[in-house]
Amino acid sequence: MPLDKVDDSELKFPDQFKVLRIYLDSNNDSILEMAHTALIIERDGNLYLLEEKNPCYPFQISEFNSLEEVHTYYNHIYKQNKEIYLNKDKSIVS
Repeated sequence: MPLDKVDDSELKFPDQFKVLRIYLDSNNDSILEMAHTALIIERDGNLYLLEEKNPCYPFQISEFNSLEEVHTYYNHIYKQNKEIYLNKDKSIVS
């Protein structure tokens, strides 16, 4: 997906739902490869991540306390530079 088209691919959900998209570096400065899409549900101060890791397995839901924990989770899965977006915004964790 060209970098200038990332904002055009947005799905719309109520405020308590966010689409999480992970893009990996394709070794081309102007192209990112979408690697994963999941849904984050905010409820009672927790984040619930709904995802399907493999098309052969059912969806799974995981509970996190913060977005930083979600980033740590994906850092263990993907071992290269990645960009994480929540809805249209790039997710920055310091």
